[in-house]
This record gives sequence, structure tokens and C-alpha cells, in this order.
Amino acid sequence: MSRASALLLVVAACGGALMSAQPPSADACDATAEPAACLDAGHFWEDSGNHERAAGAYWRACLADSLDGCRAGFRYDTEAAGFPYGERACSLGDDLSCYQLVRFQRDKAKRIAILNAMCARRVESCSRAASVAAEYDSEAAQRMRKRACDARVAVDCEPNSNSLSAGDEWRADIQRACNQGSGHACYELANSGTLDERHTAIERACRLKYERACTILDEQEAERQARDAKEVAQKNRTDALARAKTACEQDSGEACYALRAEGTLTEQRVALERGCRLKYAPACEALGRLRATASPR
Repeated sequence: MSRASALLLVVAACGGALMSAQPPSADACDATAEPAACLDAGHFWEDSGNHERAAGAYWRACLADSLDGCRAGFRYDTEAAGFPYGERACSLGDDLSCYQLVRFQRDKAKRIAILNAMCARRVESCSRAASVAAEYDSEAAQRMRKRACDARVAVDCEPNSNSLSAGDEWRADIQRACNQGSGHACYELANSGTLDERHTAIERACRLKYERACTILDEQEAERQARDAKEVAQKNRTDALARAKTACEQDSGEACYALRAEGTLTEQRVALERGCRLKYAPACEALGRLRATASPR
């Protein structure tokens, strides 16, 4: 099925039988595809848990050149569908959506094509496009940067300069969009920064109902819980070992036996010898096995 056909099916679903609690904005969207009405309808359907109709309403707004509609629908984009919301927003000149689209693309040539299109569409975007392109294709990045320098809209344009200083400015723009409530901007922020900064950005993107961020947040939480459990287990083992050493020194044969697999072979032998002297039979048996293993054949 082509991307256009797939999107028509989504839009058709949005225009299907109405739910009983449908708001006036949804009626207006179904009747006229007015961008503001479709955007409001999309929010309503999304809050109601009807993501199929939400996606359809957002797409109608997006088709009517509503960047807000495209951005809201971006959370429903998939690689299989070709990221239609992101592509539409990018084609409408939204650099932030273009950057996000680049991150989602796996194919290097497609990434560079998006950045080249940004640079060709508006020379002021070339420096920032170059800062992203540098991660994938240094030659393409320098061409974009040269265009910005030739148009005198970039800084640090000295000969042979490899600086792509627009990156900081680009991150500041994304931070500003995140602060203004853009879930996919917050998600983009999670690609860099400290671990705490990335986690904070992902949490905020999830609170803004950016679906991919919530998935990653769940994975991060599972990893954190596993890491915490491992640290607790390690601490418990360390504490138990310290107690066993103390008890062994205080003439507990059983505690000395508990140290039979800890430390070097010499340390194991010393612990078992002490346990055996304290007449703890398992320690004597383990000591015999250790000596037999260590004896030359």
C-alpha cells in the first residue's frame, strides 16, 4: 500500500461514524477540514484515547498547512508509513521537524537529502543543518556551511575552519521549543547532555504525550530498577562478607567456612584452616578438597 493510500485510510477513519460525545470542533473538522477545528478535534480524540481518530484529525490539519497539526501528529509517525507528519512539517519550513525527521531516518542519504533541502529552501538554515550533517557526512556539512558563509549568515567563517558552532544555537532553539510544550523537541534534547539532563528531557516529552519518549522512559525505568537491584544485591553480599569475616575472627567456625570461596586461594585456605581448628566439620572437609586440588599430580 502506498503512503498516500495509507494516509487516506487514516483520514477516512477520522471521518467515519461519530462517537456520541463528539464536540462541535470534530463536526467542523469532518465537514470543512478547517485546521483549527481539526487540531481541537485531534486533542479531544487523543485525550479520549481514540488515537486513530486523533491521527486522522491531526493529518487533516497538517494537510491544511497547520504546523501545529503536523507537530501534534508527529507522535503517530512511523518508519513504515514514511514519517508523513514530519515530512509535511519539514516541507512547510519547520526546521525543528526537519531535524527530528533526520534523527528518525536510518538511511544516511535520506538524512543528508533532508538537510540539503533545508539549506536550499532557506540559507539561514544552512549553518544549523551543517551542524547536524557533520555527524553523518563531513563533506556535505562543509558545503552547507560554505553556502551560509557565502551569504554572510554564519559565524566563524575563517578559511579552513572546521567549527560548526551553530550547534549550540540549534540546541537553544530546541530547548525553547521544549519549554513551550513541544514533546518532540524535548525528545530531541534527550539525544545529548548529561544522563540526568537526558532523563529529564525524556520525562518531559512523555508528560507532553510524546509516545516514543514514554516507551523509552519505560525501558529506562526497567534498566534503572535492574541496576538498583544489582547494586542492592552487591551491597548485601558485601555486608554479609564483612559480617562473616568479623564472626570468623571471633571464632565462629561456620562463618570461616562461609569464606571458603572468597578472596585468593591463600585467603580461602587460611579461613578453612581456622574453621577446621574450631572443629567445624564442613570446613575440615572443604580444606581437604582444597589441599587435594592444590597438590601436584
